[in-house]
Formats: sequence, structure tokens, C-alpha cells
Amino acid sequence: MSLLGVLSGQVVELPDFRNIVFIPAVAQRKRNKMLKQLEYFLQSRPYARMWVFTSGERVTLSGVRARISEMHRRLSKLNAEGFMKASGIRIVFRSSELGSVERSGSGEPTFHIHAHAIVDLEKKIPKNEWSRLLSKVRSWWKFHFKDSKQLQQAREACKYCVKPSDLEALTSKELGELHHQLFKLHLVQCLGDFKELRQKLEETKLKLVRKYSEESSHWELVSDWNRYPKRSSSKEHEAQRSNSDGPEDWLVCTLPPSFALSNTAEPIAVVLNHTGQRISENSRIRKLREHCLAAFKPPNAFPS
Repeated sequence: MSLLGVLSGQVVELPDFRNIVFIPAVAQRKRNKMLKQLEYFLQSRPYARMWVFTSGERVTLSGVRARISEMHRRLSKLNAEGFMKASGIRIVFRSSELGSVERSGSGEPTFHIHAHAIVDLEKKIPKNEWSRLLSKVRSWWKFHFKDSKQLQQAREACKYCVKPSDLEALTSKELGELHHQLFKLHLVQCLGDFKELRQKLEETKLKLVRKYSEESSHWELVSDWNRYPKRSSSKEHEAQRSNSDGPEDWLVCTLPPSFALSNTAEPIAVVLNHTGQRISENSRIRKLREHCLAAFKPPNAFPS
């Protein structure tokens, strides 16, 4: 798979990894759609805040799974507590992280397990009442808990579960054990109203597109023209099937204008087995170029 700049012709090959969430490229791919939906959800939640929950002392690699599972159970129980419901507060998103990797005296890697959670507030809560609520949460949670003030960006809570640089500190055997410890754990989970919103979006033929103004930007729902893609013409279809080694220059889908390839936005195509020989003949690519090329300015590539 490759990303192709429809107008610039720039090509970036997508790395091919197993679906393991602590690999940065996989984490970025899996969180991209969710991050858009989370930003859209927060547009109408001006009082949403981020809470950070720790799980106690650092834990060795062999105890990662049990520690994360216990933290998730406690967060679910906290969400159901009476003082949370009475205050009109609910955790709608949580993202678990392993924290920085440090070696113990015996040389075994240890992790600082914690979670970033987004809490949705029905209304603004008076200062004294808010302070009492936070005291109840701290008392109930037992471990270190922090209210990180009003949420500025969804990215603050939707991060990598482990820093890419920390993975380099682990041996191949330790990486294998980490995969075993995290296997099928829901490190990122949507809850409550946000979960319901995501389900509704999946049931419709709509997608989220960022709209820009002079002062700011926001997300809007528009028709998803990739949800039910049209069939290629018979001529294109036969040409792509003629190669017995697999289709070359196969257009998988086209994406809205993006800065993914440079600091100039342009429509992006996802292409299978890109060679550059036949992709320009694709009718969809031709139409995009006809409509957009006149307004396109050659990009300045991001510095390496």
C-alpha cells in the first residue's frame, strides 16, 4: 500500500506490520479515525476535562496484563459510583499507557501504568462543589489522581500506549512478552455517549471533514463517497486483472485533501502495488486532477 499525492505525484509507502497496538505506525493508523470522532464529540462538550489515573508503583513486565486489567475494572466501577452520577459526570473515553520504561536492579524492564480519561460534564459545576467531588474521587481511587484542567485538544488524551523510543530499549524477547501481556486488551475504549455517537456514525453514509475559517477550524459531517465505492469500468478492471502477480496501480480509495505528504494540502489516493504506470489512467484520478490542479500550489516538502 502507498499514499499518492493526486496533484503532486508524491508517493509514500505505508509500512506493513502485524496488528500490534504498541507499534507506533499501527497505533497511529488505528487511532486516526477515533481521534477525528473524539474531536467532533468534544466540539459540543465545552466543559469536558481530562483526568489522569495512576495504578500504583511501577510494575515488572510479567505483571503488566494483571495491572492494566485491574485498572480498567476500577475505572468502570468509578464510572458507576453514586457521587459521579449525582454530579452529572461520566467517563466517556480512556486511553491506557505503559509510561516510560526503566530497568529494575535485576535488569528487568518496569512500567508506570496509568490512564488518561476524558470526563463529560453536563454543566459547569461550582468551584466548591467541584473541589468536594475531586476529593471523593481521590479518596475512592487510592492511588495518585490528577485533574488536568479543561481539555484543550483530544490528542492530549489519545496518545501512544508506549513511546517509540522506549521500544528500542527492549530486547526482542521482551517485545514478544509485551505483545503477550497486551494481547486483546482494550487499551483504548470509548464509553457512554461517545460510544453511542461512534455507533451512529458507523450506521450512516457520513464521514467527518475538517472545515477551516480565518480564525479556527471545526469538524462537519458530509457524505462519504468511499463508503460504497462505484465499480471500475470494465476496461480498467480487465487491465488491472491482467497481471498474474497481482494488480498494479490498483486504486483502493481516495481521501479528502490532507497535509499527510507535505505542508500543502491535496487529495490523497491509497494505491495497491504502486508503479506509476497506469494510475494516471484511472478515471477518478483524472477527474480529481481536472477539478483541483488549477488551485494547487507545488508543496514544500517537510524537512527530514
